[in-house]
Amino acid sequence: MIGRTVDEATFFMATGFTNNSKYGCYFYPQLPVSHANNSCVMNETNFANLVSFGSSILKLDTQENSTLFQIYKDSATTYTNRSIRILSDFIFDCDLSRFAKTYVEATQKNVYLYEYARRSPINKWPLWTGAMHGDDLVNIFGIPFRHPEKYKCENKEKEEKNKERNKREGVNKNKEKKTKCKDSVEEEQNYSEQVMWAIGNFSKTGKPNTVWEKASEDSLRSFIFNGTSSFVHITHQNFTPPTCNEFFNLMKQFMIRKMQSQAKTSKKVKR
Repeated sequence: MIGRTVDEATFFMATGFTNNSKYGCYFYPQLPVSHANNSCVMNETNFANLVSFGSSILKLDTQENSTLFQIYKDSATTYTNRSIRILSDFIFDCDLSRFAKTYVEATQKNVYLYEYARRSPINKWPLWTGAMHGDDLVNIFGIPFRHPEKYKCENKEKEEKNKERNKREGVNKNKEKKTKCKDSVEEEQNYSEQVMWAIGNFSKTGKPNTVWEKASEDSLRSFIFNGTSSFVHITHQNFTPPTCNEFFNLMKQFMIRKMQSQAKTSKKVKR
């Protein structure tokens, strides 16, 4: 079984990689996660710097850098999400999908793929980090059962304190600021149980369940984990992101250019 989360790179962006003036995706742990300064609003210059950094590592030329920029500019509607996409591809998704394809072609055993698209409700990072690296492990290892207290509504105590303060200050009940809050223990335990059964069945029998498509050379599709509805409204999608296919094509062109350049250099040396 091979899997990943939807936003693999965001953890590494928030913990330091893009947390500087060059890339503009700041995270200040001393501030509330919902603070505007922790919203990682990247602009075109930040994104271009990130693309150029990737190009320098790969040793791409100016034209190839422009192609790389366009591939990922078309991948999302904001520069932050475009940056998440290119970093997720570079660090995780492209190599993982290539490995999955190679393994499926080489083995006679069952191979199943998954993509975890659901952000954990106990994730303490800013909302822009999405379903980040490690979010899948929360339910795979049954955290809702082991630590149900984490899923209790954190706002209940605040709500009671607000009521007491408003009563002291004589605030009209109709004008009280109400905080919407709902415990998610039961829902999360239900979801975690289904996830654990699927993973457990695969460990025991080699098959997670009857609705999960087996990966094949002709169909490299992943099961989408996205809450309890995932096991009712079944969704599969291609395990290889479209941007990875475009990136692979770019690298093929890069290799052709390098080989042609080396051939020309070799001829000159012989002369």
